[in-house]
Amino acid sequence: MTNFASNVKITYHKPSYYRIFTVATVELMIAGISHHTARIDERSAVAWNNTDIVNLRATLNQQPWISEHIILATCNRTEIICLASEHNLIDWCVGIGMPKHAIYLRKNRDAIDHILRTLTGLDSKIIGETEIVGQYKQAIQAAHKQHTCQKKLFGLLNRCIHLARTIRHQTNLKIESLAEHVFHRITHEWPDISQSSILFIGAGHVIKQHLERINNMKNKPRCALVCRHPEQHRHLEETFGIHVAGTDDMSTLLATHQCVISATNSKGYVISNALRKSLKQQPKLYFDLAIPSDIEYDASENIYQLDDLGPKITDQSTSSHTVMLIRQEAIMLQQQLQLQEHADLIQSFRKRWLDEACRLTKVTSDHPEKKSEVLQLLHVKMQHIHKHLRITTAPDHPRRNPCITQYAKTLLHAPTLQIKTIVSQGNKRAIQNLQSLLQQNVSNANVQ
Repeated sequence: MTNFASNVKITYHKPSYYRIFTVATVELMIAGISHHTARIDERSAVAWNNTDIVNLRATLNQQPWISEHIILATCNRTEIICLASEHNLIDWCVGIGMPKHAIYLRKNRDAIDHILRTLTGLDSKIIGETEIVGQYKQAIQAAHKQHTCQKKLFGLLNRCIHLARTIRHQTNLKIESLAEHVFHRITHEWPDISQSSILFIGAGHVIKQHLERINNMKNKPRCALVCRHPEQHRHLEETFGIHVAGTDDMSTLLATHQCVISATNSKGYVISNALRKSLKQQPKLYFDLAIPSDIEYDASENIYQLDDLGPKITDQSTSSHTVMLIRQEAIMLQQQLQLQEHADLIQSFRKRWLDEACRLTKVTSDHPEKKSEVLQLLHVKMQHIHKHLRITTAPDHPRRNPCITQYAKTLLHAPTLQIKTIVSQGNKRAIQNLQSLLQQNVSNANVQ
């Protein structure tokens, strides 16, 4: 066997899959700001519209250190969720306007944990709110359409959405909405809400959420709505029984309503200090639910913003159960992500081994009497791999006259399972050792 093996010369060029050993490991990362870390004025600086996000996705997609990403931009958080190979993400976020002191960075399992906490509403300003799920879906779909979230990240995030729905169901986490907290403040001022009058500014989903809440009330307040294009929203008059007017009527309506709820996507103030001072009669309560702010005001005035709404969680047993489930699922998702991330590592090992078996088959076609020696050679080489992978089960001994390629596939079973186990555990040192072993096998692929 030794004489034959020493005479067999198989020259390997570095295959295309060799590149995986020189590329930095891609990690799941989240960088961003939220109501936990940034004030409203700081979040306003990165309150991007759809056009801004499209341009930012295109710019971020050109960065060599990123493979997939989505941009999540809501009133209470702006985040970059991505698969990236370097830690340039924070510097990039600072460069596009995020305040550095408010930026948080989550990686791998902590990132998955953060995604699940967000999707279950546990990390929201309004505990248990479900609007974030729709916002996540929209961000994923928009990124998928722009080809910045296609494979691993796309599958992971959709899996997280499914798990978040399951966790909500299992924990009976109370579903709350922003409208509930707004009307709680209003009824504190007017116990009989039918004695109040409310002016809505804007016609987006936040305002409609409040209108639907009023529609379900037995005693309804008097309401009116102001928007830039009233002709496009006349259907609201019939649906909710309110008066819809244009911005030209703003001053008149402000002076005749006791409460104002504003939520527009305007870049500037909708209600300035000058406008309010010109009113003969001021509304008693203002709710500014927009980012950036719609209403210019002084700190002493009775104006509620998003950061003023939403209670602290009170049901500790429910929150603890939710956190426990999130942690369990985060561990499993992290293992799946590790396996996906290193799937090319596993495939390269299998391909290298089977290529070697195929080449040996061609070499022995002219020397069929040497087949048993070639099989024994594969057996010895696999024992070497088993030793480095710390596999205690010995590889199967070659049978009489089997196909060389088929025998090579049989030998692959145990090391493939072990490699998957090593990768799924996420131990960086173990993965680096594994990469070194397989790199050595690739570079020393000549049969000796």
